[in-house]
Amino acid sequence: MKEDLEDRIKKIGFLLRRQRRMQNLSQKALGEKLAEYDQKEEPYTAQYISAVERGGDLRVSTLIRQLDVLGLEFIIQEKQD
Repeated sequence: MKEDLEDRIKKIGFLLRRQRRMQNLSQKALGEKLAEYDQKEEPYTAQYISAVERGGDLRVSTLIRQLDVLGLEFIIQEKQD
């Protein structure tokens, strides 16, 4: 079960990275956009973005903020077995 959860988190990170690349954004540029979104003076680092995209233990707030900046929507639906 835990392995399945880790694989699913990594898949989310992969999808975030793919969407960032489709928008021709570098990790640095996304970090700057996230900082602007959060009204922070200092941008998030490329290392931070990389950690999220590698599927580290994501907080829901981190995921939603990055989805917002990438113009994506968070949707929850029942599993299709």
